[in-house]
Amino acid sequence: MIELITKYNIDYYRAEIEQMFRLRYQIFVEDKGWNLPMAKNGLEIDQFDHEDAAYLIAFDDNREILGSIRFTPTDKPNMLSDVFSYLVEGEVPTGPMIWETSRGFSTVKHKHETLSPVLSTLMVGMVEAGLLLGANKMNFIVGTKLYPTFLNAGWGVTPLGFPHIDENGDEILAASLKIDSLALHNVRRVRNIKLPLLRYNNFEKDVA
Repeated sequence: MIELITKYNIDYYRAEIEQMFRLRYQIFVEDKGWNLPMAKNGLEIDQFDHEDAAYLIAFDDNREILGSIRFTPTDKPNMLSDVFSYLVEGEVPTGPMIWETSRGFSTVKHKHETLSPVLSTLMVGMVEAGLLLGANKMNFIVGTKLYPTFLNAGWGVTPLGFPHIDENGDEILAASLKIDSLALHNVRRVRNIKLPLLRYNNFEKDVA
């Protein structure tokens, strides 16, 4: 099950959000060793986890978190504009219909240089969520080893600049992907998913 959490329903998900922040600390700080100064007390929270951020969370049948992705509207503080603008040649694309995706993770161990099954499923949910949020593009930062997987996912991907080596020694780049009904159709086809995956409590729109 994949659920979308926004400022309109987050009060019903406080325990799940805290669990997600604890998993982010475990994965990004403890396991990956990222230098994240704002992470403390076992919680990985930064300045982009603000009121307007949204979260896509995959749960198992026992409501344990399998993976998550964060969405940030780019007309509000966002990671690419405020921290990683050097990855973009020219101006960072921003606006009310452009969102940013970041902090994607899976708790399921996966050793290959491809997306885990959980993150693969979240990719479909990301397009469904983008349509519900009114987005037509999603900015993202990805390692060059995973970039071909994004290119072949079925949506339109546009690189925003050239690869750079980050402080952890990883080669990363910024790109933007298209969010529309064709992208949703193609991503579902590539993943062999025929029905909507996303659940959003008390949201009036339906995924096409």
